[in-house]
Amino acid sequence: MNDLTLKRISQFCYLTLVLLIPIWLYFKPNPFSLIWSLLPWWIPLLPAVWGMIKGSDYTMTWANFVLIIPFSHGWMIWLTSITESTWGLVELTLSSTYYLCFLTLSSRIKKRLKAQTQKEELI
Repeated sequence: MNDLTLKRISQFCYLTLVLLIPIWLYFKPNPFSLIWSLLPWWIPLLPAVWGMIKGSDYTMTWANFVLIIPFSHGWMIWLTSITESTWGLVELTLSSTYYLCFLTLSSRIKKRLKAQTQKEELI
């Protein structure tokens, strides 16, 4: 896969998670209002949306740390809840795919920068 494909897959996974969470919470029986249920999940994810759409590498790197929350949540739901295990598996899959694609992309970028720096030192 080329770098652009990896970046697009990462963007797709992140933005799908941002859209999936309110859909999931809407259909989930909850004693709290939808807004109060969304706040803890959306507050960390929303600041990165604009940078994710633009494809900012800094934002995509920062989003790796933010996605620890949905990753952990998806893992726990998948293991503990029979009724919501499908949602948890989808959340876990999207988070994991984002991690793998972006980490592969960032390691390629790092190797290219290192090779470029070594080439400049030789000149």
